[in-house]
Amino acid sequence: MIILLTSVLLIILLSRVTEEVVKIPFALALIIFSYLLRLTFPEIFISLGANFDEILHLMLPLILLPDLLGLTVEEVRRHVWVFLYLAVIAVAASIGIATGITPYLLPDYGFTAGMLIALFAMLMATDAITVSSLFSRFTLPSKLKIYAEGESLFNDVTALIIFYFIALPLLTGGDVTLAGINIVVFEVLTYSVVVGLVACGLGYFALKMIKNPVEQFIIIYLVAILSFVLAEHWHLSGILATVAAIIGLKYITTREIVAYSIDKSATPIKDPNSYYELVIELIKRVPALTPRGFIAYKQEAHYLGLFANAVVFISMANLLDFNRILTYWPEILVVFILITLIRALFVFPFITLTSLPKRWAAVLTLAGMKGGLAIIMAHSLPETFAYREMFEAIVIGNVLLSIFLYSFLMMAYLHYHHEGFENDRREQDPEPDLEELARQFQQIVEKNPITHLYIPSVFEEIVGNEIGRATRYGMELSMVMLDTGPKKEDGSSSKDLATLAEIVGDETRASDLSGHHGSRGIGIVTTNTNADGAMILVRRIQDHAKKVGLANRVRFGISDLAQGDTTEILIEKTLASLEEVDWSQRTEETDPSMA
Repeated sequence: MIILLTSVLLIILLSRVTEEVVKIPFALALIIFSYLLRLTFPEIFISLGANFDEILHLMLPLILLPDLLGLTVEEVRRHVWVFLYLAVIAVAASIGIATGITPYLLPDYGFTAGMLIALFAMLMATDAITVSSLFSRFTLPSKLKIYAEGESLFNDVTALIIFYFIALPLLTGGDVTLAGINIVVFEVLTYSVVVGLVACGLGYFALKMIKNPVEQFIIIYLVAILSFVLAEHWHLSGILATVAAIIGLKYITTREIVAYSIDKSATPIKDPNSYYELVIELIKRVPALTPRGFIAYKQEAHYLGLFANAVVFISMANLLDFNRILTYWPEILVVFILITLIRALFVFPFITLTSLPKRWAAVLTLAGMKGGLAIIMAHSLPETFAYREMFEAIVIGNVLLSIFLYSFLMMAYLHYHHEGFENDRREQDPEPDLEELARQFQQIVEKNPITHLYIPSVFEEIVGNEIGRATRYGMELSMVMLDTGPKKEDGSSSKDLATLAEIVGDETRASDLSGHHGSRGIGIVTTNTNADGAMILVRRIQDHAKKVGLANRVRFGISDLAQGDTTEILIEKTLASLEEVDWSQRTEETDPSMA
C-alpha cells in the first residue's frame, strides 16, 4: 500500500511539473505516466485497475466538489435554459440520431435499438474533470466556462437516466413504454433532488453546531458523499443528488449571511428560562458559515479534488488493453467521428441563435471529452451481452481519443484565437461581475466612516471572494499594500491615512477593491492585473502623493496571486514585500502639506 501511495504521489508531481513546463494538460500527463509506470512495474497498480468502479464512486464526490462550490444558484437560474438545451435536449436527441445512423455505418453487426441507445448513452456522458483542468490554463469569458462546465455536470444525469432506465431494460428484454419512461425520469429527478436536499439540511444544522474550519470542511465533504451514496443505493442519480446538496447548502448559508449582515439586532427571547427556545434562538442567530464560507473551503476542495482526479486517471490508465482497442479500431473511429459531428450539429445552431461569438462553437464542441463515468457504465453491461467486449473497447477508445485529440485541438485553437477570446472576456464579463459584486457588497460590507474604505475584517472577506473568482475563471490578480508608518502623537498619521485613502480612490479603477489592513495600512486588490500592472498603479499613487507632500511617508508592497494562495497567504506575502523604511529619518523631513 505504501508503494502504491508513493507511486500515485510521484505521478501527480511529475504530471503537475509537466503541465507547468510543457503545457500538457494534467489529465493527459497522468494517463501517460501511469501507463509507462504500469508497463515497467505492472504489479503496483493491479488493485487500482481491478477496482475501478468502486474507486470512481468513492472519488466522484471529491472531484465534483470544487466545481460545485464555484457554481451558484444564481448562475444555474440565469443559464437554466442553456443547460436544459445542452445537457438534456441535445443529449437525448444526439442519442436518437446516432442510433438511427449507426446501422448504415456499421452494417456488419446486428445491433438492436436498445444496444445502440446503451452505447451512445455511455458516450454522451462528458468529463467535467478534464474540461475544468483544461480551461484553468486559459483566460476565457466566464459565460463560456459556465456553459461548458455546467453542461459537463448536468449531461451526466441525462446520460445515466437513459442508460440505466431505458437502455439496460431494453437489453435485458424488459418492456419500455413512453409513459413508463416519463414516470421513471420524473421519479429519478425528483427523488434524487430530495435526497440531496435532505443531506443539505443535515449538513446545514451540523455547520450551525460546529465552528472549527477543518471540521466544517469535513461536514461539507460528508454532505457531498452522503447524498451521492444514498442516491446510488436507491438506484437514483448520485451526481444530481450531490449537485442539489452542495448548491442548496451554499444557497441557504449565503442567504443567511446576507440576512444576518442586514439586521444584526435580534429580537428578545420570549422565554429565557426555556432551554428549547434558547437553543432554537441561538441556532437562528448564529450563521452556519462566515462570509468567506465556501470561497475559503474551495481551496481545500481543489487540492483534494486534484488527488482524487489523479487516482481516477491512474486507475483508468491501468484498464488500457491496446490489443483489444486495435482489434476494434475501425468501429472506434467511426463512432468517434459520428459523435463529434453530432455534437457540432447541436452546438453551432445554439451559438448562432444566441448571437454568441462563432469561435465559441468549436470550444463547446471540443469540450465533449469522455471520462470515467462512461467506463463505469460500460462495466455495468450484462455479462451475457454478446457485444460487451466490443462496446467496452469502443468506450475506452473514445475516452482516450477525446481526452488526447480534443485536448490538443482545443489548446491549439485557444492559442490561435487568444486575442479574440480576450476581447470576448472584456466585453462580456466586467459589467455583470461588477453589478453582482455591488449587490453583494452593498448588503454585507461595512466601511470606515472617515476613509470610506472597507474595514479590515470585510476587506479580508473581499480578498477571499476575489481569490475564488480569479481561481475559477483563470484570471490574473495582484495585491498592493500601502503603509503610512507608525502612529504619531500629533495625529498627523490619521490625516496621512485619510489623504492616502482619497488618493487611492482617485487612482484606482472601478473594478479594484480597497480596504484597511491594520490601523494604518491600506490594501488594494487589483483584478485582472499582474504585478507589473499593479506597479503602474503604485507609481500613479506615488506621483499623486508627491503633489500633496505625502510621498515621503508612504511605503508599498506588491505580490501576485499564485496557485494555492489563500487569503492569509496573499496578504502575508504582500506585507512581507513592503519596502524597508527608516521611519525615524522620514518623520524628521519637512512635509509641505503639514506646514
